[in-house]
This record gives sequence, C-alpha cells and structure tokens, in this order.
Amino acid sequence: MLRRPAAWLLAHPWTVAAFLSTLLALAVALGMALAPRATYDGFLWPHLVGSAVADVRQWPAACLAPDGAITRGALVAGEPACVGVEGVAAAAGYTPVAELLVAATGLVSLAIVYVGFVRRFDVALDGPFIVAYAPTFLFGITMRVVEDAGGFCRPGTLAPGGCESGLFAFLWIAPFAYYQLAWLFFGPIGVGLFLARRRARGARWQTRAFAVALAAEVALLALVFLLAQPDVVAPLVTVGVAGLLVGAAAGLAAYARLARRAASDGGVRPALFALTMPPLAAALALVATDALGAGWTPPGLAAANPVPAATVLVLAVLATAGVGLAVRRWGGPLLARVADPVNLAIVFGQAWDGVATWISVSDPFGQMSGQLYLEKHPVSEAILLAGGDGILFPIAKVAVAVALVLVVERELARSATTPNAANAVGFLRILLLALGLVPGLRNTLRLALGV
Repeated sequence: MLRRPAAWLLAHPWTVAAFLSTLLALAVALGMALAPRATYDGFLWPHLVGSAVADVRQWPAACLAPDGAITRGALVAGEPACVGVEGVAAAAGYTPVAELLVAATGLVSLAIVYVGFVRRFDVALDGPFIVAYAPTFLFGITMRVVEDAGGFCRPGTLAPGGCESGLFAFLWIAPFAYYQLAWLFFGPIGVGLFLARRRARGARWQTRAFAVALAAEVALLALVFLLAQPDVVAPLVTVGVAGLLVGAAAGLAAYARLARRAASDGGVRPALFALTMPPLAAALALVATDALGAGWTPPGLAAANPVPAATVLVLAVLATAGVGLAVRRWGGPLLARVADPVNLAIVFGQAWDGVATWISVSDPFGQMSGQLYLEKHPVSEAILLAGGDGILFPIAKVAVAVALVLVVERELARSATTPNAANAVGFLRILLLALGLVPGLRNTLRLALGV
C-alpha cells in the first residue's frame, strides 16, 4: 500500500518541497496571527532569530525587550540573559530545539536535492566531482570566517563588545549561508548540463557560451558587493570586485582546459569548478587583505596567532596517518578500505574538526593566550565536558568517522552494480566530507587570524 505514495513522492520531489515550504510558512503565519507573543517571543526569537542577531552583531547573546528593542545580552552560568532590561534572551549558538530543526530541515532538503536533481539529471557523484565541488566548500567557509572576523560590520562600529551589522551579514550565517552554497551548486551544474546537451556545436561554441555565463555571474556578484557598500568597510568592495575579476580569468582558463577532458558528464564538473573560482578568489582576497592589516579590523582588536592553527593541522595529519597505517597493517579487507584516499579524507576532516574544537575550547597546550572559544552545539559541548580536558572529543570524532566509512564501504560493496545506489553512496561521501572539512577549516582560519 505504501509503494504508490512513495513512488509519487520520488517522482515529484519539487512538488513535495513546495508543499512543505508552504505548510511551514502557513504554520508561522497562523501562529503570528493567533498568538504572536508565544510564536515570536517564545519560539522564533530564542531558537532562531535571536541567535542569528547575536551572531552577526558579535554578541554573546541578544535581548528582545517588550517594546521590540534589541540590546546586547550576556551569558550567565552558560545561559543567555538580558542585562539591565526585561526581555527574552537568545544566545549566539544552537539550542537543542534549533539543532533538531536544522537537522530535520537539512535532511529533507538533501533528500529532495538528490532525488529531484542528482538522480533526475544523472549527475555522477564520483571522486572528480568531489574535487570540482571543493572550491564551493572553500568559498562558503572563507566567507563565514570573514563574517566571524567582523568583515560585514558597518564602518567604524567593530569593537570588542560587538558591532552594528546590516542585512548583508545575515547572508553568511546559518541557515542563510546554505542558500549561497545552494545556488553555487545548482547554477554551475545547470550551466554544465546546458552545455553538455549542445556538445555537437563544438568546443569553441561551448567556451563562448560558458564565458557568457561566467560574465553574468561576475556582474551579479559585483552588484551584490556594490549594494552592500553602506554596510561594509570600503576595502571590502574594492578588494572583492578585484578578486572576482581575477577569479573569472582563472575560471575561464580552467574551463577551457578541463572541458576537453570531460567525458562522462559532458562538462558538468568543469563548469562547477570554474564558476566557483570568482567568488572563491574574492573571498580569499578579503581574508588576505585583513590578515595583512589593510582590511576592516581596527589595530589591536585581533592578533594573528598561527601557532594553534599549525598545531591543529599537525595533529589532524598525524591522527589520520595513524588510522591509515593501523587499518593497513591490522585490518581485514573491509577495514583496509578506510585507507582509500576519499575515505581517509573523510577521517581527516573529522579529525581536523575535532582537534580544532578541542584546542580552541580547552587549550590543552596553553597556546590560546587566554582567548578561549565556546562550543555552540549541545552534544559536542557535553562530550568536551565529559572528562580528560576535552581529549575525548577528537577521539570520538575519529572513531565515528571510521565507523561511518565502514558503513559506506559495506553499502558500496552491495550496490556497486547499481548506478543509482552507487551514486547515493557518493552523495553520502560528499556530506561526510563536508561535515568535517567545513567546520575544521573554519575553526583553523579563525585561530590563525586571531578571531
């Protein structure tokens, strides 16, 4: 009896997405109409809106007063609290409710993307695809670090107590940052599919058509930088647009070279790689400018500290190498598959994230100069506080990574002859890579910049 509904859902994923989005919007609208205080003050503010406001304004917590005014809050015994006023406080982190909402929304969205896009257009999620998608990871992480560092604070407002931020800053924090990564996924792949279906017109026509798409992307991003000018310091606009132009030149050269080698997907992976080069170049230029002292950070507010960042990388590499050597020497046929390059990259990502969190929160080697970080996720915080000065956290991350890799390898062995099932495993591998590499790189960059 369940086969027909399931088949319909698989055949109409975007209809399902539209229905769920409409249902969610109606639920919020109904709540705001019938019980605005309970809906907004009691749910939306403490679990979603307030945490975003505190994040972009560099506050430990944000307080919503009864008259709607928003002021800086504080953390008292680890809990958000209003200071000097009555109101509802929200911390700049995830509550358990928010964590569950983000996880549930993410899983449903990923399922819809996989069924409605990856499977429908037969996009091969193999090793080369992962490499092609790497610049998108780097772009998202780097822009998040720019936001962490106060790069999107309004001019002259960045101070130790926080800053004033415009709407542009909200684009680079969760969950809004995921929309930026989404269009950097759908857009380039859509361009690649368009070009792949017109391969008969020749490589020269494809390159010219790609150049048009690249120019449109650069123009759109440059317009975004220009519109954001009132909300950011002046160097951001100039450096960002210059980075876009350099990235565009690199992207066009990369596409012309890679498209000739593309066979299985007709150019999807070259388009994905090359169209991400302009935004990535802009993001890297912003970070480099601030690191060199010509950016947005006032003198004395933050000091670069490469020592803990280097320690993180060394320990993550050593942990990954240790796992690789151990499974090769003492593991059976299945366990030895952990030493596959993609699987080791998954292990490295989790080790990287685990060690970076451990060092930045617990400071086991005394390298943080008293500037310790706080863990936003409740489950991770519980593991860090479980004992051993937080050392259990990176150990648990590596152990979970190995366990997940073994599950993936077992499933891959069963479904190697089924293209759709093998592609689903590839999709899962990409997710596992992102879950480790994204926070690991972000935390390491923050440590290096002294954010």
